[in-house]
Amino acid sequence: QRVVFDLRMDIFRHLQSMDASYFDKNPVGHLITRATTDVEAILARVTERTRIVYVTNPSNPTGTYLPFSEIRRLYAGLPAHVLLVIDGAYAEYVRANDYTAGLELALEAENVVMTRTFSKIYGLAAVRIGWMLAPAAVADAVNRIRGPFNVSGPAIAAGAAAIADEAHVAAAAAHNAEWLPKLTDGARALGLTVTPSVANFVLIHFPDEPGRSAEDADAFLTERGLITRRVTAYGLPNALRVTVAGAEANEAFRDLAVDSDEFSRLIRTLISRIVVYPVRLVDGGNLELRARFLLNLVPIVPDMKHIQGMEQVVRRWLRVDLFDPPQREEFRASVMTEKAKNEGRQRRLNQHQIAAKLGITHTAVQRAAALQRKMDRLGVTDAYQIVTEPPEDFTKLRRHKHPRFRFEPLPFVEIY
Repeated sequence: QRVVFDLRMDIFRHLQSMDASYFDKNPVGHLITRATTDVEAILARVTERTRIVYVTNPSNPTGTYLPFSEIRRLYAGLPAHVLLVIDGAYAEYVRANDYTAGLELALEAENVVMTRTFSKIYGLAAVRIGWMLAPAAVADAVNRIRGPFNVSGPAIAAGAAAIADEAHVAAAAAHNAEWLPKLTDGARALGLTVTPSVANFVLIHFPDEPGRSAEDADAFLTERGLITRRVTAYGLPNALRVTVAGAEANEAFRDLAVDSDEFSRLIRTLISRIVVYPVRLVDGGNLELRARFLLNLVPIVPDMKHIQGMEQVVRRWLRVDLFDPPQREEFRASVMTEKAKNEGRQRRLNQHQIAAKLGITHTAVQRAAALQRKMDRLGVTDAYQIVTEPPEDFTKLRRHKHPRFRFEPLPFVEIY
């Protein structure tokens, strides 16, 4: 017989009221290695006095998880008198194929309990409601130690409505699946270590250095209205737990890298000069902006400049186009490659066949070929030319002839 039982925090308060020295003398604990629950370490510390092994899966605050095969291995290694409690508070967020919250095991075993909560994906933390699936004997014991009326009527009604709202759960899980990797990649882009997570948060590790520690990062984020979780109590003083929030807050967290003074100083050090200038295709069209910048890696790899030839590698000009090219330039290289292949073919492809092969229109092939012919006549390899004077056919710039406007030649032309 299995009993589904409503519970709040009564059990945990009861455990907390016990003499802490008992747990000090009989620890099983939440043993983790490499931020993942260590099944072997738990089993090695189980004794005849052990009564409960409590596993959070996924784990909090790491966000890691044990595959169901490992949960079964843990269960198989426990004596029959030990109760295995599997807490699946974050189960709804997990999309790994080898994960299960433990329902099957709790249904078939006499010493396994699965606990769940409405505080996470259902968003009902304030009403303090959860549930467990347990053997009747365990449910009876819990019923005897719980407080009277421990779950209110409104809380039960909210929980029932939440279970029925499958659309909300699906939307919340999809939102988490979108933003969890984005927050992870954003933190890693700053050179920080992030524990891989399947829950709705990430554990970010900071260096133990003044000005760059988890404490400093927490203060920096708090000043900007972003609240994180310090996890010093979990033995992780140099880490922060960052929860996947709404899109606006998530974007703000990712954008802080650009806003931070340290990041700005680093960029100014590595990029000492930026030149932005107008360009135009050789066959006409819109004016676009192109940028060249001097990337200087010498400050972060100073010894490299003493190696012959390496200074050209660590200190060089790079080009970035600040626009999307039109189709005739975008497909020009592909079209010309196909035309070059024609030279060795017995049956050459015509422009319609090239267009079909590349998945573009016949007009795009014609314009790409025309652009290449214009480049060949001019003897240039870059389809864009620097605009040093207003084009005569570009009416938007005719006002430069007014005395109030000036069109000056570009500086640093030699770098182009």
